Amino acid sequence: MVMTTQTQTFDPNDGPRRLAFILDIDGCLSNEGVPIAGSKEALLKLKSQNIPFVFCTNGGGQLESTRAAKLSKTFDIAISPEQVILSHTPLRSEVVPRFKNQRVLIVGENCGEVARAYGLTKAEGLREYGRRHPSLFPRRREEDAVQTDDVDDPVRAILFFEDPEDLGESLQLCLDALLTNGNPSGPRTLIDDEDAKQEVEVWFTNPDLVYSGLARHPRVTQGSYRLCLEALYHSATSSTSTSYYSSNNSDQNQTINKGR
Repeated sequence: MVMTTQTQTFDPNDGPRRLAFILDIDGCLSNEGVPIAGSKEALLKLKSQNIPFVFCTNGGGQLESTRAAKLSKTFDIAISPEQVILSHTPLRSEVVPRFKNQRVLIVGENCGEVARAYGLTKAEGLREYGRRHPSLFPRRREEDAVQTDDVDDPVRAILFFEDPEDLGESLQLCLDALLTNGNPSGPRTLIDDEDAKQEVEVWFTNPDLVYSGLARHPRVTQGSYRLCLEALYHSATSSTSTSYYSSNNSDQNQTINKGR
């Protein structure tokens, strides 16, 4: 995501200003839901002094109300949804209005429900999308699955709400949607047509490569997965790529070095 920052000059003669805090969660107040020593006491002190505070985290994957309930239980203090800003909370104002009635692919466990609650009426979680396109990731293909064609209603955006459940599945389905401009049942437009432009937008809500958890060493997160997807995309659309041409298309294979 592209974030815009604004600066403001404060005049000390404007009068008293109220103190408030914006608090990170993971690695600052808790590690994977386990409170860090002193964090409960600090929050209780802020509460007792009537000092406003909000939680701002690059984690996501759930509604703000759900995270508020979990935080309330973790820290034994009442937290309202209005006090919680998740990695995908800004999408409500910038992205949801644009794609409200268009098909969007949502990455993150159970995040399709979150996206629909935001107002994205045609949001589909990765697993939901995969069930409609069983041939894309055969490892999860159900016996009674029926392939659908999205030619009249292609994916217009891919939104990463949280880390994917299965990195391989996520990369494959996202790459399919990107290279076909939203309809994996159709041709790979960005490979077959050198004049084609990318039409599917991709939004990542967390730029971090790693995070600090309970493990001794850092864990990879959404920013690392972005690097993986970018590498595959650039490899597929590179003018020297020979990796993304089907072996059952002899005409295409004869011209692979001329492709994008």
